[in-house]
Amino acid sequence: MTFAAAFLVLILFVVQQLWFKPNFNQQTADSYADKVNLALRLTANLLLREEGDSTSAIPPVKMPAPNVFLLKLNRDFNYDTLPYFLERALLKHGIKGAYDVAVLDCETQELLLGYTADTRNGAEWAPCGGRLRANQCYNLKFTAPPPVITHMASLWRFAIPFAIVLLLGGYIILYLKGGFRSAPDQAVDVGSYSGNGHQQNGNGLHRLGQFTFDPDNQLLIRGSLRQELTYRESKLLRYLCRHPNQLLERDQILKEVWEDEGIVVGRSLDVFISRLRKKLNGDESVKITSVHGVGYKLEAPSYWAYSGLN
Repeated sequence: MTFAAAFLVLILFVVQQLWFKPNFNQQTADSYADKVNLALRLTANLLLREEGDSTSAIPPVKMPAPNVFLLKLNRDFNYDTLPYFLERALLKHGIKGAYDVAVLDCETQELLLGYTADTRNGAEWAPCGGRLRANQCYNLKFTAPPPVITHMASLWRFAIPFAIVLLLGGYIILYLKGGFRSAPDQAVDVGSYSGNGHQQNGNGLHRLGQFTFDPDNQLLIRGSLRQELTYRESKLLRYLCRHPNQLLERDQILKEVWEDEGIVVGRSLDVFISRLRKKLNGDESVKITSVHGVGYKLEAPSYWAYSGLN
């Protein structure tokens, strides 16, 4: 029995070495850097598209220090939407944790704007505000969170010899206890693993003046302010966004938005319009106007829609 106890101690030591010892090598570091690179390039693409620029080339991302990345932007951009676009891009590529963002002057490396955030924290936070000077070059400096170190690679690398050790150990223990006893076969449940990731339906984002409408997540964003919409508010605003600057009759709206649900809302349409007007308050260029006895019209400049975060 002393031999069996010593053998069990040996097995526990092997498990500790395989499971708790991090397996972080250069290949893992390169893979993580590639993910950060893709997230920053996606962010730059969204910022340029927001300014109506879909042709400018995005320079390569540089890495001057471990976990520090620099991306050069050769024009001004809407700083207020940077936090939202960047966080969505980071989550898309599986980058989680606290990070720092700084906007630097290309020539002087002077810090112009910046903030700190954490993808794991859903609480509201607000970066420092400010306007960027037009037609100027900027360096977007991103200090990434430390990569999440996984242990599965180490485990699978030694899976076969570890299984042999366990089988041999079990054989010895049973032998020392007095031999083997016959027992009925038992089924082994190996279980299953299901990834947990975020999916979108691909309808894209809508730009309404200073607002960004995300119908997939029922959000109305203006800078760092995020307003949650109800299901019907989001459905109504989505329909209005598909027909910008068009007068839509009341019956047409009711039929297209609610008819498939078998719900007759009647005058409650006015209530939902009133709610959307309050949430769109803050940008005088965005209005939902009404024509008595006819219907409603969404008036908004610089209207666009895209699905770059799908």
